[in-house]
Amino acid sequence: MVTEAGVADDLSKSKIEDETLAQCTKILQLSQAGEHQSAVELADKLNKKGYKCPAEIAKRVDCSKAKLNQANAYVLEALKRKKEGKLPEAQANLRKALEIYPKYYWARNLLKKVERSINVQLNGLREESRNLEANGDLDGALSLIQDAIALSPADNELKAEAARLQGTMNRLQQTEKKQTYIKEITTHIDPPLSDEIQKLLEDEAAAQCRGEDGAKQLPALRERRQEIIRKGFKTAREAEQKDNLERAADHTMCVLELSTAEELLTSDIVEFARLLGLKLFSAGNFSTARALWKGALRLSPDNIRLQKYLAEVEERLDNL
Repeated sequence: MVTEAGVADDLSKSKIEDETLAQCTKILQLSQAGEHQSAVELADKLNKKGYKCPAEIAKRVDCSKAKLNQANAYVLEALKRKKEGKLPEAQANLRKALEIYPKYYWARNLLKKVERSINVQLNGLREESRNLEANGDLDGALSLIQDAIALSPADNELKAEAARLQGTMNRLQQTEKKQTYIKEITTHIDPPLSDEIQKLLEDEAAAQCRGEDGAKQLPALRERRQEIIRKGFKTAREAEQKDNLERAADHTMCVLELSTAEELLTSDIVEFARLLGLKLFSAGNFSTARALWKGALRLSPDNIRLQKYLAEVEERLDNL
């Protein structure tokens, strides 16, 4: 006999089954949408109430649990690295966690905090590097940029900055070698001009170390260099006219080292060095002639006559 209490009980069970089915469907939807933590939490609630989802949905829950556990392992490692101050490693672990579980909001928020900390450090390193460069400490500036690259290995701007600083240091080394040679040959020229050259070399070296501030000084330094070249060339020609070939050669070699291939006087200086070298060669001063022709050939590398002269003088010196 069907009683009212029995009907009510059946209706209650039917209602619970419908709710359970709805909850299981929601769990499936959450898992498929990548909301693994929410799917796992809802499944745990059903289990505590004594309800079980169908086998296929249970598999999805297990899959969500596995992804959540994998992501958690990376997050815990990230927290450890963050505490150690190893922010790039923390960042890498959090990114791995998000690859596994893209909607892991805790990991995403933690990643934002880590990246903010990295950016603060990067900005500080960049600023201090600029200060060191402005004060002429290129080694220190480059070291800080390398520290910044360690924080952000994929930052191409930092890599370009490191390459620029390294290039400046390489050029400075080459300049220093050249300056050493120029200083040696200026000991044989007139004191007023040699003093000007020494001061120019010091100011140019300082400017090369000072980044943008030093670059602003370069036009004025180039004008000073041009003026010194004109003075030295004039002195060399006057000495040659008085048949003082050694004095003419000393000033010419200095002018050759100060000159570049793009300057207006360069072709005249090269031709003068060629002819002066011939006079010295004829006088038996082969080594000085060779030094002149080498300096001239640096400014005019395609000059066939200079190439022939050098070949001949090298042969003479070898025989000697």
